[in-house]
Amino acid sequence: ITMFLLPVFGAGSARSLFLIYGCFLTAASIGVRYLWKSLASSNSSRSDAEPIAVYGAGKRGLELVNLLRLSNKSRVVLFLDDNPSLAQTTVAGVPVVNPAAPSLGASLVAHEVNRVILASAHLDRHPIQRLLRSASGQNISVQSLPSINEVVAGHALAGEAREITLEDLLGRDEVPPDTGLLSASVTGKNVLITGGGGSIGAEIGRQCLHLMPKRLVILDQSEENLYRIEEEVQAALDADHLLSNTVVFEAILGSISNRTHVAKILKENRIDTVFHAAAYKHVPIVEKAVWEGYKTNVLGTKTVLEESIDCRVERFILISTDKAVRPTSIMGATKRIAELVLQAYAQQNSHTCISMVRFGNVLGSSGSVVPKFKAQIDQGGPVTITDPKITRFFMSIAEASQLVLQSASLSRGGEVFVLDMGEPVKIMDLATAMIELSGRSVQDDRNPNGDIAITVTGLRPGEKLFEEMFIGDDAEATEIRKIFVARESLLPLKTLSERLKEIDSSLQHSDAGKSRELILSLVADGSNRFAGEHTPADDVVLRKKPVDANPSELTPV
Repeated sequence: ITMFLLPVFGAGSARSLFLIYGCFLTAASIGVRYLWKSLASSNSSRSDAEPIAVYGAGKRGLELVNLLRLSNKSRVVLFLDDNPSLAQTTVAGVPVVNPAAPSLGASLVAHEVNRVILASAHLDRHPIQRLLRSASGQNISVQSLPSINEVVAGHALAGEAREITLEDLLGRDEVPPDTGLLSASVTGKNVLITGGGGSIGAEIGRQCLHLMPKRLVILDQSEENLYRIEEEVQAALDADHLLSNTVVFEAILGSISNRTHVAKILKENRIDTVFHAAAYKHVPIVEKAVWEGYKTNVLGTKTVLEESIDCRVERFILISTDKAVRPTSIMGATKRIAELVLQAYAQQNSHTCISMVRFGNVLGSSGSVVPKFKAQIDQGGPVTITDPKITRFFMSIAEASQLVLQSASLSRGGEVFVLDMGEPVKIMDLATAMIELSGRSVQDDRNPNGDIAITVTGLRPGEKLFEEMFIGDDAEATEIRKIFVARESLLPLKTLSERLKEIDSSLQHSDAGKSRELILSLVADGSNRFAGEHTPADDVVLRKKPVDANPSELTPV
């Protein structure tokens, strides 16, 4: 514009022209911004747009508000934030209400809120529970944005609001997985997953599939579970030509106790990596079936491990449980013995990298309290818990599986990896949260007209009030913040074999009482200092040692 006007007004007017030009640009910029805000405001104030509240008035909350304002389908009418400096104020023109205020329910109703979207993926569970309580009975939906692990696992799209889940209520700070560690034991490898039709085994299988193994083999003795996972994996292969052209998939029906069958599977498929998830895991059932629990959890594990070593498998990873720590049940004791078997063989073997991963309950696994509570709620209650004080550790299946895959790649042999499960959750709180998630209220002394009651049935045989993750006090961090290595005593293979022969003999003579006594005595000492010969944890130290390929890998010294 200046170049065009100079010939008309003369060179002496250049300074004035530049000033006019600057004023023109400023006015134009302000005008465009005003117009944009007006358009956005008109969209957000449309009477037919859905009224929404956003939980969190920070940076992510503002980004969510700006995103929602671009749509004419919704309008943000309320911020929920417990920052005292924001109380009774407005942010971006939206009033802020403290979610802890007793009047929260009334505020949601007054602003005709239909939905509340959580702007933060890592809110404490207690404020969310209060919010659910205020929203229950008022037809208000509470939604959240997916976590990083859900997006990585392919279970959700980034930025896509979804109904709030139990994972949100647990308030876990999920860590993005190390993609290099995820793929190191899987990509281009021949992978076997025992118990691959179960909850954990199936999720490990799903994640392995998308990491492009050369061959994926799933072994399970449950025909129903095997059929279900085979249909799912085959559908994924049919939908993705790259996967179908890269991965050879096979689902095999069979038992881990069949040594001949296991050896054949390992040899014919030239297996590189074994994820051993097959196990009996339900405490009350195994408590009444000592032989079956021992045969599968101990002898079955020993069979798959020995055949894997004979076939020179590169990596063997056992999926263990927090119930193996100071066990009071046959299920927990047999899982601890399985750990001891791996530890003993790891000391005698150099070509197969043997390790185990110990963690607590996973949300939604078959037979866990979550599907049980859901079924009870769907039937109108009551929801039954064994003790009001009972607590358990919980983790999402996706997060647990990703950490298992990373642990496998971290291993240099003999490690007991323990996953950081966060804070234990009271089962009473979990039951309450699930009732409120369903849009109903708890019937108790404070609310006799509530929808669903919670009743206490008493602890079952072998059940503990609380679970632990570590046997000893020593644990070492790894390069992954949620994965630790436990330093625990172990039995030499010779001593362990002698003890197992005693148990085998008592079981073969159908002496259930003697078998139970021998199984529990093998792992009875709380400090894990065995009555027989043992190797102290100090003799098997795991330290970080610089390695060319990975400077922070763990190496036994």
